[in-house]
Amino acid sequence: MKDWNWTRVRPWAQIIASALLLGVAAIATLGWLDTRHAADAGWLYNANGYQQAAYRATQSGKPLLLWLQQGQCRRCEQLEQRWRDNNWQGLTRDWLRVRIDGDADVATAQLLAHYRQQAALPVWILEHTPQGEFTPIYFNASLTEFRIGSSGAPQRLTAETLKEALDSWLLDTSDETASSPASLPVAASALESETE
Repeated sequence: MKDWNWTRVRPWAQIIASALLLGVAAIATLGWLDTRHAADAGWLYNANGYQQAAYRATQSGKPLLLWLQQGQCRRCEQLEQRWRDNNWQGLTRDWLRVRIDGDADVATAQLLAHYRQQAALPVWILEHTPQGEFTPIYFNASLTEFRIGSSGAPQRLTAETLKEALDSWLLDTSDETASSPASLPVAASALESETE
């Protein structure tokens, strides 16, 4: 029995085999991208996405939800995985959603710094109007609880409690839980001391 020698195969057969391998690789890649896209449907990204969402918010009156994260953040990845595993996409269907990754570019890093202040990532920001008063959602270190604003009580992190909290925030017309940029560092440091 002779050993297989690729160079002895006719050139047209090599081309067909290579095309088939590339086709299989392309289909596998598209499948992976499609599943990721399905979980990310409806999100805008970074500073450019925020500008689009801000424009849409002024036109539609929809609130904004900003997801502050960073590429090398282990907790950000864990929350992302939990979001996907529990299929929480429907929780924020009525919101204009933007993911702000501080590693994306300079403008996005500045936007993240404006909202994040000194809080540990990930942080969600709720806004009725772009660049208006906003309310942060902080997550504890183990991502088992969340708190809305600096005075909110810790709540167990489940789809039900998160949905209730978001709906309640939308209905609340008072400014009791709203935080201005000036008061955010106090809220952030209060949460960090609780989670350590």
